[in-house]
Amino acid sequence: MDIISGIISLIKLVVGYLINVFVGRKNARNSQKLSNNEKAFKLKEQLKYLVELYDHNWRVFHGPKQRQEDIDSAIWETGLLIFELNYKEYLSYAALTDTEKQKILSWMRQWEIIDQKIADYLSEHNCDRIVAETILRKNCMKQNEQLKKLLPDIKLIIQKIDKCIKDS
Repeated sequence: MDIISGIISLIKLVVGYLINVFVGRKNARNSQKLSNNEKAFKLKEQLKYLVELYDHNWRVFHGPKQRQEDIDSAIWETGLLIFELNYKEYLSYAALTDTEKQKILSWMRQWEIIDQKIADYLSEHNCDRIVAETILRKNCMKQNEQLKKLLPDIKLIIQKIDKCIKDS
């Protein structure tokens, strides 16, 4: 009888261990999946923020009707461009092609240059604000053209990232 109860105890121990291993692995996979989705979400939100900023500026200065509050909202200040510091790392979590990743890197690089030029302009002119159109047309013509060129692709990439997050 002692042998049978020992075997039963051993079986219970092995079954309990296997259940713990299975549950632990499943929880680890779920945690990893959530972490990956969070990184892809942060990348998407960064891109979306910059697209909205660019689109808003374009509508204000090239749209049919300009209101004072629209113009006021198209005045940029130091610190307006907030970058997710790990956006390059997050590219690997967004299920993108190499071409899409290169477009994102180019898009973000243009914004980094613009951000630096805004800071330089404001410092040089001893002011704290500039009209977005001024900086884009006069000081950042090359970057502005590149942003215009990349904009449709970036919008599609945002949709793709969003779909990947929802599907996972």
